[in-house]
Amino acid sequence: MYYTLDRIEENSTAVFTDDEGRVYNEDIANLPSDIHAGDVFICENGVYKPAAEETAERKKRIKEKRDNFFNKLKKKQEET
Repeated sequence: MYYTLDRIEENSTAVFTDDEGRVYNEDIANLPSDIHAGDVFICENGVYKPAAEETAERKKRIKEKRDNFFNKLKKKQEET
C-alpha cells in the first residue's frame, strides 16, 4: 500500500493518506527533510520510506490529465 503526503502541519506533523483514503499522522522528525506534499511513501515496519518511482509515475499521470483537460478546453474555445 502507498501513502501520499497530504500536508505538513505546524512544522511538526506529516499527514498521510493511504490509497483507501485513511489518514495517518507521523512526527516529521522521523522523515527525510526534503519531502513535499504529493510525495508517495511506503511504510515498512512503521517507517515511512520515499517511493520515488511511484511519486514520479503519479505526477506524470496528473500532468497528462491536466494537459488533456486544457487542450480540450483550448480546442473548444477555438471552435467558437
